[in-house]
Amino acid sequence: MLGIAFSGGGITAAISAACTWHTLVDIYPNLNLSTSSSTEIVISTVSGGTIGYAISNNDKDKIQYTKYKKDLMLEDLLDMTSSSVEAVDKGEEVDKMRSIGQIVEHLSSMSFLKQYILGPQGQGILQSHSFHWWTWLIDCIFDSITIDEIDTGSTSWISSFAYMISDEKNILSRLDGKGYLSLSSARQIKSVLVNMTHDGSITVLDDHGQPPSPTFSNKTIPTLDALSFSSSFWSAIIVSNRFAYALLKDMLITRKRSLFEQQSEESSCSSTPVEKEKSSVVILDGGVVDTTGIVGLLHKLADNMIIFYNNNIPLSQLQSPISYLFGVETSTDSLNSLKGPALSQIFPTHLYPEVFANLTDRNNGVALLNNIKILPNKLGVQPYIVKSIVIFSNGHNIDFSFDDERIMNNLSSDWPDRYSFFPPKLDANLLCSLSDWKVRRYRAFLDPLLFMM
Repeated sequence: MLGIAFSGGGITAAISAACTWHTLVDIYPNLNLSTSSSTEIVISTVSGGTIGYAISNNDKDKIQYTKYKKDLMLEDLLDMTSSSVEAVDKGEEVDKMRSIGQIVEHLSSMSFLKQYILGPQGQGILQSHSFHWWTWLIDCIFDSITIDEIDTGSTSWISSFAYMISDEKNILSRLDGKGYLSLSSARQIKSVLVNMTHDGSITVLDDHGQPPSPTFSNKTIPTLDALSFSSSFWSAIIVSNRFAYALLKDMLITRKRSLFEQQSEESSCSSTPVEKEKSSVVILDGGVVDTTGIVGLLHKLADNMIIFYNNNIPLSQLQSPISYLFGVETSTDSLNSLKGPALSQIFPTHLYPEVFANLTDRNNGVALLNNIKILPNKLGVQPYIVKSIVIFSNGHNIDFSFDDERIMNNLSSDWPDRYSFFPPKLDANLLCSLSDWKVRRYRAFLDPLLFMM
């Protein structure tokens, strides 16, 4: 089995996943025909990677992906005409495909705010009662790209999210100076894998990473819920701060606990307020357990893996999403890999220095591992031998350049991996071009895996 993972990382991960998948399918068309392939393929996505993969899998030629060409001119990357701007702002159809940069520009515009967030006569997201506000927003993003129905495709696809019991006494406690959770808090978080391809069935992993007992009947969730659950990056900030929880807890996505856990009794009208609160769970972004998407592939026992690490923080500044998988202690933030190294380790520690060096080398940016032993772990992954893993970093390789020097000179200082919000149009288009360049530049590593199909 071949596994491909698209990591979390906000808008950076979404753009990179969409553009990378488009390039992969362009070069290796059998990826979208995996049912007739001799090698089974599985896609694992987290957070922004989930959104990006879903967009690329459903664009139906509505999006123009910026491919890398060394002779590109600045004008090629700033391709939106005033007439198409007006059409998009009015919600009209545009004759030509829109680039990634145009779409991102629209999503950050006042017109998108007026059309979707506020809505006609102010009846938009803030007044919606049929969807949670975040689920509504995700739906609006797809609608603005004219994707009316999300097709999960024929290639096996799993996304991930996490949850914890909804209780103000269970505010997550993070260790000073480290950022990751205390052991008691970490064990409150349970992971969920969603089978996106078929029926939306879910597999819940308990606080030791183990699957549920055979007597528990797995349930299903709608595709739109799975997308919004996987990408709810903001939720961990709220549940790890008492003041934020008291002020913003109504913003959290909650569901009945019985959807995920077998319970002897449902809460009733006679239940106390505390009992009622404990009968629900708070949904957390999948990145709080594993930002990379690797863990999902390991649960599928993938023999070979290709990992696209597209986080929106440079790996040199935030190592935890990868270092914790090797049991290496570093600090983390409030969004990534909160369980810490002891509960997250799956790979031998001695492999990490070389992996980190290769991923942060601006002349390289790719790490290769062969015949890796998966260790006994707390993530519920069965120990076995993975034949090969190829990891692409989120950094900028110095060989990615253009004849037109104006292109690189006009990028923002946040390019390519420091965005906390929507990037400028030029940055977005060039991030797409960088994703295309990486796949084509390192085909020597990919061809042996992707031409086996």
